[in-house]
Amino acid sequence: MGRPIKKKYIGDQKNNPQTHYIVCTAWPVGASGAVACTILKQKSSNRYKVTDGTHTSVCKLVTGTPLAAGQMSITVDPYVVPTGLATFTVTMEVNTATLVTPGGTGTAYNPGDILTVVGGTGTSATITVNTVSAGGVATFTLTTKGSYTALPVNPVSVTDATTPGATPSATFNLKYDVKSIAVGGTNTGYGVNTELQIVGGGFATQATATTVVTSGHIGTPTIGSNGTGYTSIPTVTALSFDTAQYANKINNRTVETFQDHKYKWELDVQSLTGAGTPNGPTSQGVQTLGEALIQSN
Repeated sequence: MGRPIKKKYIGDQKNNPQTHYIVCTAWPVGASGAVACTILKQKSSNRYKVTDGTHTSVCKLVTGTPLAAGQMSITVDPYVVPTGLATFTVTMEVNTATLVTPGGTGTAYNPGDILTVVGGTGTSATITVNTVSAGGVATFTLTTKGSYTALPVNPVSVTDATTPGATPSATFNLKYDVKSIAVGGTNTGYGVNTELQIVGGGFATQATATTVVTSGHIGTPTIGSNGTGYTSIPTVTALSFDTAQYANKINNRTVETFQDHKYKWELDVQSLTGAGTPNGPTSQGVQTLGEALIQSN
């Protein structure tokens, strides 16, 4: 069958825990239907010993959802190189504010004062003073979250719009979430399934977003989760994929689909270096091997 899949991508999750395994949908003998399974062992290029944690049996790769016991499927997402790259502008909003310097005696803060954050690019966030102590801010409420395409530098200073002549000196540390993402650039030739990745930014919880591709153009992303705890603006990248196919055979680092296309595969947590034209059913191997992702847990 050629060289098998490396053992680090398959195995018993309970006894040999790893970060990522190939995800398969399988119907092991004795189970009531198709469920997510772990591959325990490769028996041939298209047959695997799998388990759902309760039932274990050898299953054969099929195209589509398994419809009978002894069947399994692995999704292959062929990578497509865009003809013109999209660019992304991320807009952030304040998620939390933490008081650093109250302001001290003589700054004349008053309950109800509206403090406006200084710095950054966009619409400034505002903070309302609830109570004061010795002239400084004691408690407060984040009133408006603002809208930033460049963030102010922590600790941020504030201006006091409700106390004429005062010299406020309170400072705050701000953390952010992702408010929206705008698309620009050439933005052409993207695959029908495009995955947006929001990376970096020092988050506590990561933001997510999806998009719809129309005639090769990425549409305005829809935020799934705004994330929390960002300290800088994350970067958005787009991975572009053609219509999903199903694996027919897997040998080492090559997957062959039921459409007779061959790809170098990576797990979905890996970076693809670039897509080539897959070897089609009538080609003679003179084309460049394409790249594709296989889902992992």
